[in-house]
Amino acid sequence: MTYSYESGLWLTATKYFWPTDAGSRLSFWALAGSSQVEERLTVTPSATNPEDMRIDYVVPDDAKHQPDLMLATTGRANGHGEPGYAQPLEFSHLCAAVRFEVGSHMQAGTVRSIVLSGVMSSGSYTTRWTGLSRPADFEMSPGYVSSGDDEPGSAIINSPDNTFMMIPQRLGADAKLSIVFEDSYGAVRTLVAPLGGQKWEQGTTTTYKIGVRPDYTLEFESKAPVQDAHYVLCRTTVRAEGIPKGRAWTLTASAGDGADVSVQLEKDLNPYVRNGFWLDCEMDGDRVTDVSVRGGRSLKSTDTGSVEVCLFLPENVSDNDRTVTLSLAVEGAPVSETVMTTVVQKCPAWTSAGFGWEQMDDGHLAPFGFQWDYKVAYIYPYTIRVTGSYSERNIRNRIQGIIDQYRAANYTDLVIYNHSLVAKRFYVQIDYSKLSDLAGNGISVTDGYKNTMELRALGGTAATCAFEQALNSTYKFENGKEEELAFRLPDAGDPAAVPRPSGTKDMESAMLSEVLKRNRYHLRIIKENDILTRSPYLRDEDVVWYVPAYGQFSYMPDAIISPLDPGATWSSTTAAGLNACLGNGTEDLRQNNHSVRAVRNR
Repeated sequence: MTYSYESGLWLTATKYFWPTDAGSRLSFWALAGSSQVEERLTVTPSATNPEDMRIDYVVPDDAKHQPDLMLATTGRANGHGEPGYAQPLEFSHLCAAVRFEVGSHMQAGTVRSIVLSGVMSSGSYTTRWTGLSRPADFEMSPGYVSSGDDEPGSAIINSPDNTFMMIPQRLGADAKLSIVFEDSYGAVRTLVAPLGGQKWEQGTTTTYKIGVRPDYTLEFESKAPVQDAHYVLCRTTVRAEGIPKGRAWTLTASAGDGADVSVQLEKDLNPYVRNGFWLDCEMDGDRVTDVSVRGGRSLKSTDTGSVEVCLFLPENVSDNDRTVTLSLAVEGAPVSETVMTTVVQKCPAWTSAGFGWEQMDDGHLAPFGFQWDYKVAYIYPYTIRVTGSYSERNIRNRIQGIIDQYRAANYTDLVIYNHSLVAKRFYVQIDYSKLSDLAGNGISVTDGYKNTMELRALGGTAATCAFEQALNSTYKFENGKEEELAFRLPDAGDPAAVPRPSGTKDMESAMLSEVLKRNRYHLRIIKENDILTRSPYLRDEDVVWYVPAYGQFSYMPDAIISPLDPGATWSSTTAAGLNACLGNGTEDLRQNNHSVRAVRNR
């Protein structure tokens, strides 16, 4: 048939007329789209039964050459002899369209190709499709470029003229969808999804939503729980696997109130931080510098596997809880690939008395302390000379300076011993049992800050082991570098006159240690003569969290008394003998375990 522009009609080469006999019937079949696939489509008419007309079709390989086949049939229509009569034709779709849309997550990159495999490519149509056969693969190259920030459903991956027009069918077990995707790092992946059992209905469009996630794992493996109001060290674990070569991942911390939070890899932590000290900056003697020892707002790493990270939270002394957001991303990746989690830090429960209680209880039990029996000696392994840098006077001044810096004179002696028949050396004898007598210290029933400061002055560096750690981190400094440790424990080659460690080392489990470490320390660095010491240091002005006196427990807000019964919580008030007071004013032995509570002045 040809189309006449003059008459606006489709005309056969020979003119035919409607039959005039009353019983005659005509059947019309009109097929649209066939001219695009003439070599793959065959129409077989029936001279006796119009319903037996058959269309045999093989789907073209290229999606751009797959027509939207449409068919209009009339069944058997009555014949008419009226000039100009028009037979209405209602077309319907013979194929099932398959298209692709941006799904729930699309990584930055390019969709290079989409392949449908194991799909029946030929069949026959009469009043329905039958005889489906010839499993084949069909491919398109959409070249769709994703920024990585595409909203779900915001874009069609294939263009309208690049839509699969397939024979309607129920897909077999071998049918699958394959995507070739090149990410923004240049890595090419083939992603496969099974399609078996799905049905493509005639005259409908099936839309597959494609989401391509990064071919790596970067997530928070563990999350820090709700944190207290004081200076906090808390941990989280990052899981990093398959990060693109040459790319690092970053972790960034930000607080909703602008607080100076920071993060640091566990492997990079100062050993004192691992021991529970919240370290801020380096101190050059008595001067605080701006050199941080607690990392920064963000860190960058190429470590893989489970990576431990420490989060430093400054105290939250506002009237509202603080929310800290942790953001995890591959360097240079789009924002959509960022993984986030949050940590909540409580604010104190402020009272009308002008101080605030911690909101949370970690369930930790501790002895009051100052009932220790541990003794240990540290040798300064250099022979005393008559004159010079290693004269008795110079060595004594050198060691005494460290003792004085850490207020350790209450429980420390500096002793000379015979190293050999002709040589003498010093050792530092630390005797924690000397601190058992608390007479006159920490006796206030209303001023917990005063009690805490008195106990700290008496033996705070013993309770936290800060002085002992200072000895363990003092180096002999020669030729512009740290040569060797300046102190050591005695070994088998030392004279019996040097005491060996004895007793139980459990000072750091005591109440005072736990509370003092809720304050901010600095890393104090002191170089005098030929020795250099690094150790945690707590300035007087930085003691802001303290243990309340038992008379202050009456101000504890009702909302946080449970599960902390004041009768099961230490106060800072000492008592006669070996006792100390609980929050309700009753006494108990200092070596017994109870809960610990800290408060802060507003």
